[in-house]
Amino acid sequence: MRPSVVVLCTAMLALAAVAPPARAAVVEAPQFDPATMMRVSEIERGMTGYGLTVFHGVEVTRFEIEVLGVLAKANLGEDLILIEITSGPVVERQSGIIGGMSGSPIFVDGRLIGAIAYGWSFLREPIGGVTCIESMLDSWMGGRQPQAMLPREHELRGARLAGRWVEQARIDPGGPAFHDEHTINLRPVSPIVSVAGMGESGMTRLNELLAPHGLETMPGPGRLADELPVELGPGAAVGVTLMEGDFDVSVIGTLTWRDHDRILAFGHPMMQIGAVALPMTTAWVHGFLPSISRSNKLSSPMATVGALTEDGAWAVAGTVGGEAPMVPGHFTVIDEDRSITRSFDVRVARQELLTPGLMMSGLSSALEATFYPGGEGIGTIDFELRGDGGAVLTDDDVIADTLRSLRVHGQGSDKYDNVRIGLASRLDTIQAAVLINAVTRPQDVLAAMRALGYPRLLSAVLGLM
Repeated sequence: MRPSVVVLCTAMLALAAVAPPARAAVVEAPQFDPATMMRVSEIERGMTGYGLTVFHGVEVTRFEIEVLGVLAKANLGEDLILIEITSGPVVERQSGIIGGMSGSPIFVDGRLIGAIAYGWSFLREPIGGVTCIESMLDSWMGGRQPQAMLPREHELRGARLAGRWVEQARIDPGGPAFHDEHTINLRPVSPIVSVAGMGESGMTRLNELLAPHGLETMPGPGRLADELPVELGPGAAVGVTLMEGDFDVSVIGTLTWRDHDRILAFGHPMMQIGAVALPMTTAWVHGFLPSISRSNKLSSPMATVGALTEDGAWAVAGTVGGEAPMVPGHFTVIDEDRSITRSFDVRVARQELLTPGLMMSGLSSALEATFYPGGEGIGTIDFELRGDGGAVLTDDDVIADTLRSLRVHGQGSDKYDNVRIGLASRLDTIQAAVLINAVTRPQDVLAAMRALGYPRLLSAVLGLM
């Protein structure tokens, strides 16, 4: 039997608050623009147009499409436009709609009708479901946008597929091509969760976190070392960082629309968790892997260029140049049996549903990368959490007692027993921020006090000169 093994793992997290920070400013919601956008009521069966996406590198490629019809209330109560891609790599390689194409903008007569969001299950025909631009704008409008819906008896309703007249769609990621005689099964062309550096246990924890939200993880090449300058525009690959550092987790899809610094992407929710503050990146597409079940792009995140601010029902929205703070984590794993010590550093998304699970998947991967148990052993985990205003959470009694002493002038067993040099750590975050500013700019503070008449007031009150 292998000798007992002691594994020490320390995690230190600088946690201000896991909930996303308040936005610095309110961004004006975009309006439907009839000059550049087309309502579903204007579309006719047989119309042709084009879409934009990246199949390799950062080059946006154009492909041709034909409108097949509209399926009633198939997209969370709103209409879904059914199209067929008629040219480009997905036709040439018989891949069907590719994972990572979600958000690819579709234009008819030069006007934006929406974004690819769904593909046909288990068939190589490039049939796609397009989320209407009216629905996508709702991610900014907060439900105030008019619904994307045709009258019940409109002639555009329905489409002919594989010799059947289809009138309805059912969203089923693992279902057959047809649900019944007149209902097609569609699967979300979800953005790919590209994961680099994680082992099996870390991936398992990550899947447990993301799979309930319809997100599928796959091993990826990680962040691109040599970042290329990319101007985010319609059809460009766009990423959302969930974890970076020694382990990388990124969600990568396609940008649909941009107006100045405002963007819409994906054509469906990422996790549909509402207001968020997640880092938004450019991305490099290495290529795509055709499959009869689901074809996927293989992508890498590049530079952080903004923040995702809304994860809505029909799209995600964000701002170029926006900020999204992350939570840093540090893990040290010691395998005393083999005299091995390894340290890992990560930064994870600051979001109450995501942060704990992401941090645990990183911890699992750190353990798996260092400790290889060949039999029974002993494991010890010490952790420390650092929070708002200097708050610390630890499971070590010695550390806890020392910290309590340090925060009250190094106090020992009673009020007047000072056993070490300590601090007066009773400031909240706002007070600490004001004090830090004051001590680093004393001359400015004194000048401001003189301008406000502090010396005169003190002289009048205390008789000081």
